[in-house]
Amino acid sequence: MVISFRYLPACTPPNIFPHVSLLFLGAASLAFSVLFRLASVIKAIIAVRILVQFISQGVGVMILRRRWPPERLPFKMWLYPWPAILSILGWAALFYYTGWKFALGGIGVIALGIFTYMIQARYRGLWPFAAAREAP
Repeated sequence: MVISFRYLPACTPPNIFPHVSLLFLGAASLAFSVLFRLASVIKAIIAVRILVQFISQGVGVMILRRRWPPERLPFKMWLYPWPAILSILGWAALFYYTGWKFALGGIGVIALGIFTYMIQARYRGLWPFAAAREAP
């Protein structure tokens, strides 16, 4: 089975490494490691990762399956939607048990990311600030 990514937009142009992001994440990791206990840093990283990667991945699969026609999808999921729902519920339970301050921190990181994206999108004229395209 060949998976085609021709429908997915590229995140960065080819041969360009996101060095600013790497430096920022390295500096933030250093600061948090010095300021807080290691166990707290690990719990916070787990909370953010559960929200950003695992739960959003399950939700994303379900949204993609609803919006795209079946012939456009390069993948199949057995027993859909049950694996996605069980995955979301399991990760949500782990997220709940990380503790309320880490959960709020994870939500705060997502909110900060959305805010940063909106500023950048406004500056570059991207979605949702892009001009509406005319129909041919």
